[in-house]
Amino acid sequence: MTLTNNTFAFFNDRCSRRDFVIHVSQNNDDGQHPIVSQQISVYNTSTTNLIFNGRPNLDVVNPSDCVGKNKNKAKRRLFSLFLLDMDCDGLKKALITDLDGSLFGQAASVFSQAEYLWGNQAHGVGDYRIPSVALSNLTGQQINVNTSYPYRGISRSTTCTYQSSWQMYFCPNTIDYRMLIIESMDSDTETRRLSPVAVMSDNGYIDLINGPQDHGWCNGYTCQKRISTFMSLIESGHEYEIFFSSTTPIQTRFRLLNSDASIKTILSIYYDSLQQIDVYANNIYVAPINRDMSSSSLILTDQINNLSLTNQPGSNYFNR
Repeated sequence: MTLTNNTFAFFNDRCSRRDFVIHVSQNNDDGQHPIVSQQISVYNTSTTNLIFNGRPNLDVVNPSDCVGKNKNKAKRRLFSLFLLDMDCDGLKKALITDLDGSLFGQAASVFSQAEYLWGNQAHGVGDYRIPSVALSNLTGQQINVNTSYPYRGISRSTTCTYQSSWQMYFCPNTIDYRMLIIESMDSDTETRRLSPVAVMSDNGYIDLINGPQDHGWCNGYTCQKRISTFMSLIESGHEYEIFFSSTTPIQTRFRLLNSDASIKTILSIYYDSLQQIDVYANNIYVAPINRDMSSSSLILTDQINNLSLTNQPGSNYFNR
């Protein structure tokens, strides 16, 4: 969503009522489109009334709506269904970018407090929901997650401050936050649960993403089908590790919304298979940088070629 050349006037607290310029939809639990603003005029409006982000709706944290993870196991004709509930992401992944500072007084990014009530069993989010594969190192030894990743929520720098009146973070002088769409393109995208998805940043943050809720009804009962599309917020110039709670999809698509060549990030995705991974950028195949160029076939060397932000889009290597 783009806001351009708008005037906002007289948004204040009056008669026990609060009026906001921008109010994150309390009724949209699935996801919010990012907002970009510029050329805004603000008149007779309190700073505390510029924007407001509500809290996740607890009433949709149930197996019929925002179910967290679904494991189906069959053994000796026995069928079991294991369900965990967790907040959906609509009220935890809102992002507004003020390109020229005309809305917030300086160019800035403002986003949700995604770690709200972290550890709360009712909302189903906490360290106990981090995918198990994210809790070990490359040799299989368990790591101290609080040492390696001491912070929770959307990754941010020390210049970001929490605004209690907004219930959001304000990051001045940075407009490099973008929404990263992580999407399973497999045929079972509606039936196989991949969440919670952990997005772990190079500056020590862990963010957990559940995805949208189930809106389907099948013969009077909830269908328990949800698309495996996950909205995460990341900052350009950083590296992120991504872990799924289930087997990584065979086909996965990543998209940075509203981005140009200046927005760059490095993603590392965990696979439990040694099979070759093919990467396509804009539908064009990109060979791994650790390919053995002396061979006529696609053979990967054991040499680890670390990527940098100067590499071309789609550059990749597979660390076996």
